[in-house]
Amino acid sequence: MRRTSRLVALSAAALLAGGLAACTSSSAAEEEASSGEFQPITIEHALGTTTIESRPERVATVQWANHEVP
Repeated sequence: MRRTSRLVALSAAALLAGGLAACTSSSAAEEEASSGEFQPITIEHALGTTTIESRPERVATVQWANHEVP
C-alpha cells in the first residue's frame, strides 16, 4: 500500500515537471531569429532548390497537411 502511494506521487510529480517544461516561454532559436537580421535560406526539394532572399511577409500553404512544415 505504501509503495503504491509513493509510485502515484512520483508519477504525478513527473507529469507535473514534464508539463511545466513544455510550457516554457521561448527558445534560443526563436530569440535569435526575431532579433537578428534576415539571412537568405536555401530549401532543397523535389523540383530543385529555392532561395529566399528577403524576410517573408506572409506564408501560405496549399494543403492542410503542409501547415506544420518548418
